[in-house]
Amino acid sequence: MAVVGAATAGSEIARILAERGALVIVFEQNPRPYGKIEDGLPRWHVKQRHDEYEEINKRLDHPNIEYVPKTRMGRDLDFEELRSRWGLSGIVLSHGAWRDRPFPVEGADEFVDHGLVYQNPLIYWFNHYLEKQYDGPRYELRPGATVVGGGLASIDVVKVLQIETALTALKARGIAADMLALEREGIEPVAECERAQVRRPECRAVQTFLSPARARHAALRYSSRCAREAWPKRSKWRAERSLKKAQRKFLFEFQELRAPSGRDCG
Repeated sequence: MAVVGAATAGSEIARILAERGALVIVFEQNPRPYGKIEDGLPRWHVKQRHDEYEEINKRLDHPNIEYVPKTRMGRDLDFEELRSRWGLSGIVLSHGAWRDRPFPVEGADEFVDHGLVYQNPLIYWFNHYLEKQYDGPRYELRPGATVVGGGLASIDVVKVLQIETALTALKARGIAADMLALEREGIEPVAECERAQVRRPECRAVQTFLSPARARHAALRYSSRCAREAWPKRSKWRAERSLKKAQRKFLFEFQELRAPSGRDCG
């Protein structure tokens, strides 16, 4: 069997197949097998990232699994050749959601990385730009951004913008603040603790967070039947509380039931 993608889902299906006696080849486009855990989960999730790394390592460390890094489908490996010439019993595609949903305004792609930034490359930059060997995209974050979307991923983008802007403002005063402290405590408590008196105009990268969903749906999303049934009873207030807590800590506005139309997106 061949599995394309070695992260959470890929390593799990590879383990299941290997334990049932199959010989499994796992192809991964990156040098490391951690996928969106490493490149899509913001780096303040230190313990979660470490735990997920350990789980993926354990799954791939099976005698029936061969791990092949730096091998990307369509670039280093032809799908038709893999399907017809390798003598495989099956192929499992488990390469994740690496492309963001397109911004729903005609002509928007002309502004990618020139005012319009998608989530995947932004989080990848945030996770890796401090590394000496980093050679990916670079972003200069400025106050006045608008984040369009809903759910936890969009709030993570808001937090990246706010934390990076606050770090820049504090650095301008000769203060080397801790990213983890800002994420944990919020912007104003850390600034006040440092006696920097860095207030909203300087720290605030995001003016508005737009969501097509209502506030009670924006902070948390559930997909399982059990969770959907329980939602009206106990989860609406949790979602609203989570969103309000994020607003208090990271100083952004929220507007519900808003979506870009192209008419006023200049």
